[in-house]
Amino acid sequence: MLKTKASRDSHQVESRFRSQAEKAYERYKITKELEETQRLKEKAAKSQKITDLYTDAKGMYIIEEAKRSDTVEDGDGDAEGSLHFLANMKATIGKGTKAFFKNMYTDTKFELKWHEFMCITFYLQVPLAYMIRHITMIHRWGAFLVLVVYVIIGACITMPVYMILMFMGNYGRKSYVRFWECVPILKGVAYSIFITTIVQELANITFAAFFFDYFFHSLFAKTTPWADCNFKYHSNTCVYVPPQGGYNETCCLRGSKSCSEEEYQRNMFNYAAFDYLKIHQRVSSYNIPKTGKLDLRMAAALTTIWLLILFVLLIGLKKVRTIMTTLNILLVVLLIPLFVATLFWNHYGMFAEFDTNFASLLDYRFWVEVCTFSLHRELAGDVITFSAMSSPGISTTVDTLCIYTIKFMFLSLLTVWTSIGLTMLQQYYNVKDPKCIDVDGFVVLYSVFPEIISQTRFGKPLLCLYYLAITYWCFSVSIYTLNSFIGALFEEYPKLVKLKILFCSALCVGCGTTNYFILQNDVESLYNGFYTREYIEMKVILVFATLLGIYLYSLTRLCNDYHFTYGQKLSVFWIHGVKIAMMLIVSLGLLRLFIQYNSLKTSHLLPLLLTLVPIVIGGVIAVLKFQTGKRATLISPDPQWGPPTLAERRARRKFDPKRNLRYKSTIQKCKHACLLGAASVDREAKYWNNKRFSLYGVKID
Repeated sequence: MLKTKASRDSHQVESRFRSQAEKAYERYKITKELEETQRLKEKAAKSQKITDLYTDAKGMYIIEEAKRSDTVEDGDGDAEGSLHFLANMKATIGKGTKAFFKNMYTDTKFELKWHEFMCITFYLQVPLAYMIRHITMIHRWGAFLVLVVYVIIGACITMPVYMILMFMGNYGRKSYVRFWECVPILKGVAYSIFITTIVQELANITFAAFFFDYFFHSLFAKTTPWADCNFKYHSNTCVYVPPQGGYNETCCLRGSKSCSEEEYQRNMFNYAAFDYLKIHQRVSSYNIPKTGKLDLRMAAALTTIWLLILFVLLIGLKKVRTIMTTLNILLVVLLIPLFVATLFWNHYGMFAEFDTNFASLLDYRFWVEVCTFSLHRELAGDVITFSAMSSPGISTTVDTLCIYTIKFMFLSLLTVWTSIGLTMLQQYYNVKDPKCIDVDGFVVLYSVFPEIISQTRFGKPLLCLYYLAITYWCFSVSIYTLNSFIGALFEEYPKLVKLKILFCSALCVGCGTTNYFILQNDVESLYNGFYTREYIEMKVILVFATLLGIYLYSLTRLCNDYHFTYGQKLSVFWIHGVKIAMMLIVSLGLLRLFIQYNSLKTSHLLPLLLTLVPIVIGGVIAVLKFQTGKRATLISPDPQWGPPTLAERRARRKFDPKRNLRYKSTIQKCKHACLLGAASVDREAKYWNNKRFSLYGVKID
């Protein structure tokens, strides 16, 4: 039976299309085979060309070697080997230089290990300027009171602020410029932190240059640089050997209303190391010619330190972090014998000038100074940057407790060591009145400790080691701080990476030049003036701006972020600590203004303007960008703010802390995940029971 015409036509069309498709496919296969053959021919020709070139080059090399071996005498073999060695060394240096400059611009992000992060954090929390200020405070207010109040303020206020900043850095994984995307209107705070960072490092490197210069002086001296008071410009009252009958002068209490600075300096005990320090600082009360030039060794020490900083900044922290962490840990380990010796030291009691005067509790200046001293280190700068780079430990709360425990133990030991050193000095020179010994923190680290060390059996090597260790301490703090500063700047402005050499060089040259002029002045007076007054006020303003940013970000949102990250709710202790810190910092600002109102000068306002102007300019720029549509928000976080990956940010937006239960790991160590003891279990059970009943009509009793 024949098919219909329509059926036959469709069958023929299908057959024709199939035939045409098969022919087209055959042509396609032939074309691909021709292309592959042509590609193989070209590859073979290229390979043959390279082989021919290699053969020709090798042949020419063999011919040249044969000619050279014919013409070179036997005695010239060593010279030829030297030439080959120099050529290879030149090629190696060239290759290394090329790789060095190439790696400078391709420095990838890296993650700090937990012990590296803890080590960096400890050094940043206890810089040399912080130690100096601590010693000065325990002399002024009494060691016991300062340490007790420090523990209370630290545990209730400072630790919560530090923990919140550490968590936000670890949560957002951004530098402290991008961090302010959480509150865009306060982004100018980051640039104010830049300014305080530079000011801080100028002081830090100034101290390091002194110690490095002292190291060279001690290295080339027979015993000590101040031996027998035989140094240039020494004063007539310089004492190197304990005087017969002791030092019987009486001195007034420094800083009291009845004691002028001139009267105190007149009767002060002038032992050799102290006199050497005053000469070295170019104190204006000494008869030192003002040449306007630095000592050659001091200039060399300053230049060397800044060249080393420039080198490390160029190669990046990633390549030196292991070496620096090892040296940092070794330096801390060297303190362990001192710690053990302190536990069994029974020969000396508390230095008389460190006795506690409980009347200080009624002096509002005591509370202002101690609280400011405790709080001013907690800035959204280094904390944010390095916590963003670190691998998380157990939790940020545990890390914070570890850091502050170590910090308090170190400050307690520093207090004990200072007291022991001053007592030994007083007994060695038989000074009757302890008020005649200058107990300023600057003097203790530069004069008292070196004087005691120099009297030991291995005085000279230990003294050199002491100076070198303190120099490295200052150097490492500067490296970490400046690396944080440059990393944050390059993350915000990626095009600056192409100018890394120029930018880092300009920064180091500018800071080094400023240090040069600072070292020509009375450094101790400069520190006790600017760095304990205007500089602290700059930091108080920045702490206030940081806490304001946390408030604008919302403490509720912060708690939810913590819940999302760690699978557990943030304790109210930390939140209340931030609230108290906000009230305290406002009170401190008002009290400091009240204290200094009568002595306020125009020069005191300049540092404050340097702090406030970037904040205001940053706020104005944020408002203009918001008005023109270039920025989506002003107060609430930017859409890009949050966890580092897009998937985590989406999960965070969907996360509801009232309904969602997140755990730190998918494997629950406890079957009920410790929720049976939670206060919200009954409310959650009732909610889901009602939802089950509305959907299925079934209710569990």
